[in-house]
Amino acid sequence: MEHERSRLAYYCAACASGLIGGIGDVFLNQWAKGTRGAGSLAVGFALCNVALAGFVWMLRRAPLASAVIVYLVAGTALTYIASRFVLNEQISRQRLFGVVVALTGLAIAEAG
Repeated sequence: MEHERSRLAYYCAACASGLIGGIGDVFLNQWAKGTRGAGSLAVGFALCNVALAGFVWMLRRAPLASAVIVYLVAGTALTYIASRFVLNEQISRQRLFGVVVALTGLAIAEAG
């Protein structure tokens, strides 16, 4: 039972870190495109550092390969959702297919 709670906490931390990192990427992207000012850069940088702290927490509980895979799957999926549904960015079918293939590969690698 305790192991299941620990694993659930691990995956929740991965999703939270991925979401925070994805939001940080959105702010950095807006700054890089010139649509937002230095405040967007500062917020993006801060959020990415919080996401990195979550990733470090994950590293203390799992091997590097596992932590990277889980973090990337969560971050990629949540960043795609944010870019598509929050920012209304158009994603081509080829790019979406690439994301699905990459996520599938990462999930297979995590499953062992």
